[in-house]
Amino acid sequence: MSDFGYPTQGFNEKEKLAIKAKNKYSLKVSIRSKKIAIKHITLFCRQFSTMLGAGLIIINSLDTLKRQTENKKLKIAIENIIEDIQKGKPLSEAMRDTHSFPIMLISMVEVGEVSGQLDVILERLSNYYEKENKLIKKIRSSLMYPMFIAVISFISIAFLITKVLPVYKDMFSQFDAELPWITVMLLSLSDGIKNNLLIIGGVILASIFILKRLSKSAKFNFFIDNLKLNIIILGKVNKKVLAARFARTLSIMLSSGIPLIKSMDLIENTIKNTVALEAIREWKQRIKNGDSLNIAISESNIFPPMLIHMIGIGEETGNLDNMLSKASDYLDDEIDIELSTLVTLIEPITIVILTVIVGIVVVSIILPMFSIYKYML
Repeated sequence: MSDFGYPTQGFNEKEKLAIKAKNKYSLKVSIRSKKIAIKHITLFCRQFSTMLGAGLIIINSLDTLKRQTENKKLKIAIENIIEDIQKGKPLSEAMRDTHSFPIMLISMVEVGEVSGQLDVILERLSNYYEKENKLIKKIRSSLMYPMFIAVISFISIAFLITKVLPVYKDMFSQFDAELPWITVMLLSLSDGIKNNLLIIGGVILASIFILKRLSKSAKFNFFIDNLKLNIIILGKVNKKVLAARFARTLSIMLSSGIPLIKSMDLIENTIKNTVALEAIREWKQRIKNGDSLNIAISESNIFPPMLIHMIGIGEETGNLDNMLSKASDYLDDEIDIELSTLVTLIEPITIVILTVIVGIVVVSIILPMFSIYKYML
């Protein structure tokens, strides 16, 4: 047998080495970038829940999922899970060993195994990840149009400055006409861009390198994340996105029987904003010291007052998970409205800015024409 459990009998030494090299390469490929996209996790949870609810055992359900899925990463992960379960490992441990699934999903599966309600918890998880996927798509689609307009604007302006203006420059130089300051400025800009392309490219590459190095700094990340939460207009949307994710995640965990402190630990793995993470750790410590969740988060300005108020009602009525679920749905609707409004505002603003810039370039070309016309007279 090879080092990876593959038979090598009947092969010469050279062939055995080739088999081992191939197996090592296959292993490296299988463990590289194994994280599975949310949309595939959503489908996995929903189908898995349906099969378990219909009475199929875990192994048979996973085997069916493996044959049905078209995602290669998920297929490899399911194959590894089946192998580990056959060796005697519980489902949650087998999923953890793949390093492909979110920590929250694995913890929830573990709770489902202990409680005997794995199908119910998987159904809740599928709903959770479906909402998360919708939120991500909503944000991306809202940003897509402004980014498209910005790119087109940049390309158009660059073309006018570097290609159109130089054509007129040769014509202007044939006449002893005084050029307007705006034309001189744009011609200088055009020459500067054309004559310093290597320097500009070097500056861009250096900036990318510096930003990558800075992104590893905790202080820099904290500064950027704090800026995201306080920037005009977008800061309000970012806070609501964080609040919706927090409420939805905590709701599904509490409804599945996970204690509040443990839930807060798991939430840390779903929140990427370092400012919010620091706040959550502080809230968790205050809860350990005896404060309620409502009191712990009431002094923070990260989440909107509505969420804090609904958490307080949920704690008073003993129905915190349900109130958090309603709060997350409400926040999702608010985010949808605000993103739609933002796109509606950005569209005319972007068009006006583009029109003004193009207008400046056109004016810088037309004005010298009058001077040339006077010179010809």
